[in-house]
Amino acid sequence: MPMKLTTTIGKIQAIPNTKNMQIINEFLEHMKKNGSSEHHQNNNLKVAIAFANFLGKKNSFYNPFALINIVNSRRRKFYPITEVAYQELLIPVY
Repeated sequence: MPMKLTTTIGKIQAIPNTKNMQIINEFLEHMKKNGSSEHHQNNNLKVAIAFANFLGKKNSFYNPFALINIVNSRRRKFYPITEVAYQELLIPVY
């Protein structure tokens, strides 16, 4: 069932990291100021809130290299992503 924008905005307050909560609120104001549709705002907020909840209380949007983990499907272990590994993901070598 689709969520209304007001419901999604209410979920911002449940984000565990206060800095991420502030960033998402600023992002919402930016989208409103630029005339984004409610549908566009709602979809962007849902993704941002889900990612903020995934990061948890200790991790901020400002430090993604220390936060994101890559799952090695063969070994089922988590490896911290480094800037080098991140670049390799963006620019695959053929």
